Amino acid sequence: MTDIRQNNRRLAKNAFAMYLRNIITLLVSLYTTRIVLDLLGVEDFGIYNVISGFVTMFSFVSGALSTATSRFLTFEIGRGNHTELRTVYQTAFTILLIIAVIVVLLLESVGGWFITHKMVIPAERLYAARIVFHFSVFTAFITLLQVPLTALIISHERMQAFALIGVSNVFVKLLTVFSLYFIPYDKLIVFSVFSMVNALLLMFLCHQYCRGRFTEYQNSLLFDRTIFYKMMSFSGWSFIGSFANITKMQGVNVLLNLFYGPAVNAARGIALQVNLALSQFTQSVSSSFSPQIIKYYSVGEKNRVLDLVCKGSIYSFVLLLFLSLPILFSTEFILSVWLKSVPKYTIWFCRLIIINSLIDVFSFYLGDVVRATGEIKRYQIAVGVIVLFNLPVSYIILSKGFSPLYTVIVSIMLSVFSLGVRCYLLKQQENRFSISEYFMKVIGKALALSLISISFLFVLTLFDLSGWEGLIKVSAGTLFIVPMVSWKLVFTGEDRQKINSLLKKKIYEKVF
Repeated sequence: MTDIRQNNRRLAKNAFAMYLRNIITLLVSLYTTRIVLDLLGVEDFGIYNVISGFVTMFSFVSGALSTATSRFLTFEIGRGNHTELRTVYQTAFTILLIIAVIVVLLLESVGGWFITHKMVIPAERLYAARIVFHFSVFTAFITLLQVPLTALIISHERMQAFALIGVSNVFVKLLTVFSLYFIPYDKLIVFSVFSMVNALLLMFLCHQYCRGRFTEYQNSLLFDRTIFYKMMSFSGWSFIGSFANITKMQGVNVLLNLFYGPAVNAARGIALQVNLALSQFTQSVSSSFSPQIIKYYSVGEKNRVLDLVCKGSIYSFVLLLFLSLPILFSTEFILSVWLKSVPKYTIWFCRLIIINSLIDVFSFYLGDVVRATGEIKRYQIAVGVIVLFNLPVSYIILSKGFSPLYTVIVSIMLSVFSLGVRCYLLKQQENRFSISEYFMKVIGKALALSLISISFLFVLTLFDLSGWEGLIKVSAGTLFIVPMVSWKLVFTGEDRQKINSLLKKKIYEKVF
């Protein structure tokens, strides 16, 4: 019981640290995007968005290796095996260094040709686009080398430090963006240079933190064949999922460039910035739950694992819905206040992408359990193939002349289908997992909360609420309806008792 209480406190502290980090990151990032769009203009903003996204496609292995590194590090921490922990870290660093070099060689040989001859970029901006491409490649190289550092911090559940590092970096990014006002040179090129410098700074901060705190952290190269085969076997199937997800995000972005040009890339890029800012809040919850899920699984406490999956899923959904509703109902006004000029399609890109994220939020925790088992082959193939369909189906739709918004509608439909497949596959691996119970405790509650909250806010919008008055009333309505319905419908009796006890304790401490 004592261990459970300590773990619950750790979960709460980690979630709060990440939540605070994401509030700051949200505010600064949104303001930074406004400045960058204003300084670069819609066309240059779209060019940067599609080029950096194209480079990211080639480094899709980082997602799979990050997941594998975190899984193996967390598993050994749970077992208390410090010797194996050091071996896992050093082998992971060696693998990522080799892959980073290969990615750079591929990009500089093939990517440069694609940027020049295939992408839709105005002739007068082609030189700047090539320079941006080279700096983006180097940024990708740095980001790949940072993967094991981030995995190490998260595996040790040092979320407060992780949050502080992230906040420091985002403020440095804000300062560099402000400096664009005073630099009399091509701002698109300068911005790409600053992005690379920010990546270097983030890696340096992670390096400084890990160096003095974790004995397993050493930059020396080590190649343990047994660990290598285990990690590559695990990652090999994860590559499918990582490739599918990066194709969904950046492959479709390249298609939009080929069919509609950089202006649509700018609109989608802005929508993704909004969605990323919101999703970071749910990631703060998942980052706190994920290590616990793997550690409990490593010691055989599977009932506790499945309980964390249900709680993490519904809590993340409630948080994302709470943050999303004011934006969904007041998108046009918020964008008009935030941005000086709103590119075409931005409003509905924002709404549809947020809806897609509300569906995808359940997938994090289902995937965590599968990764904890280490048996991910069937899961990654099945889910990866479904997600991969985003690219060919989007191509067909765009080639028929449909609106670019339909690419997100395709993504939403495939996300719903893949959620059902994820549940079915998890049931095949873990008999304790009940699909009906999961749908009753998580999906059913999420749907009920959504319908009640949206209906309530829809009634408010019938009174033609626009401008600041509308945003304030919708926000106030969300602040009232989501917590109230969640308290009655989502939280269990045990949850409510814990919250009441915590509030009484805090009030007592303040008074006495």
